[in-house]
Order: sequence, then C-alpha cells, then structure tokens
Amino acid sequence: MSSVLAKQCRQPGCGGPASGQCLEHFPFDECPNLIESGAAEVRLAALGDVDAELFVGEPAAELVQVSVGASFGQLDCDAFLRRRDAVIVSLLAGPEAGKTTLIATMYELARRRGYRDLRFAGSDSIRGFEERCHLSRHVSGAEHADTQRTRGGPPQFLHLRLAGQTRSFDFLLADRAGEFVTRVLAYPDSIATFPEVVRADHLLLLVDGSELFHRAPQANSTAKRVFQALEQNNLLGSRPLHIVVTKKDMFSGIELDKVEQRAQRLGEFFSERHRLVHLHLTGARARAGEAEFGEGIEELLQALLPREVAPMYVAVPTGLTTHLDDALSRFMDALGARV
Repeated sequence: MSSVLAKQCRQPGCGGPASGQCLEHFPFDECPNLIESGAAEVRLAALGDVDAELFVGEPAAELVQVSVGASFGQLDCDAFLRRRDAVIVSLLAGPEAGKTTLIATMYELARRRGYRDLRFAGSDSIRGFEERCHLSRHVSGAEHADTQRTRGGPPQFLHLRLAGQTRSFDFLLADRAGEFVTRVLAYPDSIATFPEVVRADHLLLLVDGSELFHRAPQANSTAKRVFQALEQNNLLGSRPLHIVVTKKDMFSGIELDKVEQRAQRLGEFFSERHRLVHLHLTGARARAGEAEFGEGIEELLQALLPREVAPMYVAVPTGLTTHLDDALSRFMDALGARV
C-alpha cells in the first residue's frame, strides 16, 4: 500500500491517495487513474489547459502543486468572475440549519440527473462538492447520511453550472459557517462585512424546519433579526430575498401541515417589509422508506435563474403610422430634402 500512497491521480479534481478519497470511488490499489508522482500527466492536470509540449521533460521540482477542483476562496471567485458571468447566491443560516446539506444536494441531484428541466453542465469546484457529499454516501461507511460541517473562517464558494433548454447558467454558492450568522444576532452591523452578502444577486435566508415545528418563537425571532440586520445595513435593495425552510422531509401529515402554515405566516411577515420575497419549503434528504430526495430544490434553483428581459411593444392605433409618415415627408420637404 505504501507504493500506492506515493502515487497521484491524473483525474482533474481528485487528490489521489493523499486525500483519502477516490473521486470515482475505486479502492486506490485498483484505480486506473493512478500514476507515479512527478509524471507529466499529473503536473498538466494540476495546471489546467496549458499546452502539454511546454512541460515535457521539465523537472517536477519546478512545479507548484495546486488543489484542483477545491472550493473557491474570495480571490478565486474574483478570478472566475473576470472570465465569465455567474449568479452569486448568499446563504444565511445558523448552525445545523441544513445549509451545507442544501448545497450538496443541489449538486448531487444534478449529477444524478434528478432535475426535470435542468441538467448538470460541469463544476470548477467539483472536489469541494464531493467532500460535502461524502458522508451521505455508502462508501463513507457512515451508519446514517450526514454532511460535512462548514468550518469557520472566510466564506467558501461552490461553482455549479446547469444547462436549461436554450443556455447554461453558472452559480457561485457561498458557504459560510453558521456561527458567523449567530454572531450577527448580537452584532447586526457585522453582516455588512460579509462580502458574499454585499455582492450577492440572491439572498437565501434559511429557516430550520425542525426548529420551526418544535420551537417556532425562537426560529421566527432568529429569522426576523437576521432580516433586520440586512435592512438596517441597506443590504436588501432591489434584490430577491428567498425564505428557505429546510428539513421538510422530516415531517408528514398533520405535522407537515403545521410547518407549512407557520412558514406561510413567516413569509407574509417578510413580504410586508420587502417587495421581492419568495418562500420555499425544501427537504434535502429522502423521506423514511423512500428513495427520492431533494424536495423543492429544483423549484428553488428555477427561482434563481436569470430572467430574460422581454422586449417591450407599444400598440400603435390604426392610421397613426400613415399620419406620421406624411408629417415626416412635409418636414423634410420644408428643409429642401428628398425623402
């Protein structure tokens, strides 16, 4: 096994044995993509689309290893936006609200072709997604599906490209540790220091559905205080605010009805204060005894898609066009011009 650990993977986005997880879920001693460290193919995979002929025979020591396919930092995000346009989505949620699970499920549904009208068209941060999805898969060995928790520090961005019927769309999904949002409750002005909030095209305020059912006053208070922080720091403007109630899959019957009613009342509260409020109920996990997962997530993504500006047509009364042509002819004649 020691000889395997010394190898690297030529598959873009996979860290090989050093990462402890094969992107294709092979045992490392059976993976066909492993090659000797320092091989030209590995170095080229790390460098992207650089011409292979430039590096044949170049000493490996002169090359710097980079984390291909990892989550973006702020500088990576800026570099990406200089190359192409993208929809920036800021997710605001406290700890354990289901934010990272929601992001991971967006990717997992796309990868499994689980959307009706959208399909997976690529990702420049596929390793970041795979790390978040690992604990929910059988190969992780976990007894129950789980999601890797977001660590503290600057926000991380996950890139997801989805294709619709006529074009593709790039999303940059901001993943920040929930403890930062908890801090906003005590220091509302701190939210103005969140770059992903300042630059976002869409703001997603997540409400834990379990909290909404068991402790509705606390869940409502937390959501309203985050909203007030956005409002007081002039961070709403004309941007859509999406109230996303998570963990819908945990409830059914009368309990689900209660969650939906409370979510509706919360949505009405925000709609009275901001004209662009959208309410979504989502369930990332599969319900007990079912295989389908990701309730409401495609509808949420559809609401984040850029809308084409429809051409504006003005109805012209019958006969007005002829009248305008005659008036223009008389005006040009008066100037001595020929029409």
